[in-house]
Amino acid sequence: MFLAILLLSGYVGLPRWCMMWEVGTETYLPAVAQAMRPNRFELIKRYMHCAYNSHLPPNDKFAKMQSLMCLLNE
Repeated sequence: MFLAILLLSGYVGLPRWCMMWEVGTETYLPAVAQAMRPNRFELIKRYMHCAYNSHLPPNDKFAKMQSLMCLLNE
């Protein structure tokens, strides 16, 4: 569910993550609010890492996410 919310947030394009959970605003997304609580989302986002920063090529901006994207494409 976490990855689905990440993908949706890229499509919606809100300035802050927490806006998807703000009830009574036009940015509220009930599907997101029912799927996961905002504090759980923030906790997963804080501890999820796809690559070691010390092992990244200096000129590749996509290097951090490349391994995750390859796994999702399979």
